[in-house]
Amino acid sequence: MKIHYSDIVQSELRCRDRRAASCVDNIFYKVKRYQLESVMSKVNVAVRKHKSGANFTAGQFRGSDAVDKLVKFDDGYRILK
Repeated sequence: MKIHYSDIVQSELRCRDRRAASCVDNIFYKVKRYQLESVMSKVNVAVRKHKSGANFTAGQFRGSDAVDKLVKFDDGYRILK
């Protein structure tokens, strides 16, 4: 069974030992990391579902233009809502 990052964060924050929940910097860091992982997984799904027939390479996504073009597709908006 795979343990997700969100499960680890919830466990730390709900633990009886309140040291993890009292550190505000720790909470903001974990929320930001969770949001980044969530967006990255949804972007990966959008890239896999894109049916243009063209193969993408990592070098093409280094520039902001390629990412902007991908986000303009309706599927990208639907997946990232």
